Amino acid sequence: MHSSVKQFENELPLLETKTDLFFDWDSHLRLLDSPSIPARTPSHRTYGNSSLVEPLHKYPHVGAVDEFGQFEYVHDPTILLHHQQQQLAEKIQLLDEEKTDLCAPIGYGPEGGKDLARQFFHDHVQVASPLSEKEAKTIKVFCAIYTHARNRDQTAAIRQTWGKRCDGFMAASTETNHDTATVHIPHQGPYQGQYKGIWQKVRSMVAYFHDNFIEDYDYLFLSGDDTYVIMENLKVFLLEKSKEIEVGSPYFYTGARTHPIWTKNKKGYDPTFFYMGGGAGYVLSRNTVRSIVQNVFPKCHADTVGSAEDVYMARCLRNMLNVTGLDSRDDQERDRFIQYDPLRRVALPNPSDRHFMRYVRLQNTWLAERHNWTAKYGIQSIAPSVISFHMIQPAVKMRRYDRLLYGAKDETYEKLDCG
Repeated sequence: MHSSVKQFENELPLLETKTDLFFDWDSHLRLLDSPSIPARTPSHRTYGNSSLVEPLHKYPHVGAVDEFGQFEYVHDPTILLHHQQQQLAEKIQLLDEEKTDLCAPIGYGPEGGKDLARQFFHDHVQVASPLSEKEAKTIKVFCAIYTHARNRDQTAAIRQTWGKRCDGFMAASTETNHDTATVHIPHQGPYQGQYKGIWQKVRSMVAYFHDNFIEDYDYLFLSGDDTYVIMENLKVFLLEKSKEIEVGSPYFYTGARTHPIWTKNKKGYDPTFFYMGGGAGYVLSRNTVRSIVQNVFPKCHADTVGSAEDVYMARCLRNMLNVTGLDSRDDQERDRFIQYDPLRRVALPNPSDRHFMRYVRLQNTWLAERHNWTAKYGIQSIAPSVISFHMIQPAVKMRRYDRLLYGAKDETYEKLDCG
């Protein structure tokens, strides 16, 4: 779910009854025999435009439309990699005030925080080395963000920063542009390109990945357009966790473990329920995506309209596949997926940020009671191997964080004239 804490709290009544969250093996076994749309293999795939004015399949499998409004468009998820290889990578174009923000000394740009910013970006966060060529073959990540045409600058910032480090990338929007990796993926119901339509948007995005690219990638990373990701840290984390998958569950689902902020008198109250917060993004393995699309989507919240895509995804995984999500913290119980701007969390405890303080304390209390997690605050609550942040906007802030983390490691910033 792509929202502020207050917006999130307003979505909580959407939860249904407690019994809806229990796992139903009978339904699961029946679904294993349900019909599905076969995934395209590389040999059956053609990138580019089509000539179909009507979709061949029903939602969520209608696919994408090209810039002329015709269906069966197949996006090239490697377009950003091709641009880099051909030295055509998108240049950062800045207004004077944006250049000032991007080039300012640490702590004096849009991040603010002064000493806290230096402590976090310079002393605390560690960007991992890229995987070896052998390792990289087993950890291929497809990044899919949901956005809309009015946020072109935000999606451009993602392409110029962490998006280009994904093995495959797609910005699911309300328009298609091959060169910017933007794809118009219609979804069921109203609210195309709007906040209330995010759940149906995500259903169509996941189905599109399944139908076209699933055999080429090991993991799907889903987020909104104000999420920032340190891709090297994500891949190292997935490499470590992949060993656990081989000997355990065939399913993999992880992110920022989050508890709904609800009270006992709210509809659907279940103190055992948690989900992977969509703000920080979450990860699904290939087998998990396959089961979601083929076995879960036809029966779970198929017609639901709402913005709480992360809550619906978690409920469907729990109810249909008995999957609740993997602990993503490091060995010192520090978080890798951060549901908000990290500097806001580093500043805690902060009496002037009372609403946020209350939210974090409620989360920590629940995690301590239900999972025996130790409550942590400030910089010690964030792992040096942190993977993602949320609420990183406007676009210049996305670029700024990337420059603070990568600096000379990325030639984009070497060419930037900070005078």
